[in-house]
Amino acid sequence: MSVKQKIAVLLPLLPMMLALQSCGFVQYLKNTVVPPAEPQIQIDSSHARPARFRQSDQKAPTAVESAIELSQKYAKVSDEASVLRQEKDRLTTENHLLKQQLIQVQAEFENTKQHLAKANEMLVEMRIELNNWKLDILGFRDEIRYAEQSQMEALSKIVEFLGGEVAAGPLTSQNTRPLSYTEPNYPGIVKSK
Repeated sequence: MSVKQKIAVLLPLLPMMLALQSCGFVQYLKNTVVPPAEPQIQIDSSHARPARFRQSDQKAPTAVESAIELSQKYAKVSDEASVLRQEKDRLTTENHLLKQQLIQVQAEFENTKQHLAKANEMLVEMRIELNNWKLDILGFRDEIRYAEQSQMEALSKIVEFLGGEVAAGPLTSQNTRPLSYTEPNYPGIVKSK
């Protein structure tokens, strides 16, 4: 064992050894040396002593009692430190788990965000196709009406040419009007141009 290691081991024991030795020395002094008798002095009780002098009347703790008290305080602080260390370890573990969950949730969020963007694009395309289909159908209806109107006018002319009478006059464009179409507005869908 090196000198430093010996000092490190013996240094914490030094106050305890001094405390025990001083207790024995104080006891030895009490047994062998008798203090001279103090003269009895009458103190007027009307003049109270300051608080700092009154405390000296109380019995001061011995070195052993101080060492025991300090060791009890050390044990208490050590227990508290142990509890706090365990709490820190628990919180560190919980923090680590929460970070892992956050990483997973962020990945899922980015994935969902991409899916929603694709779904929004698909909805816009479907809406455009639906509107084109509606316009084609409405345009086809108008073409059919115009074709039927032309056929009716041609038939009425043929009937008149053959000498027949047409009961209701010739068809005009006032009788057939094209349907108007307004594009619906769906909230949340971005219009592409």
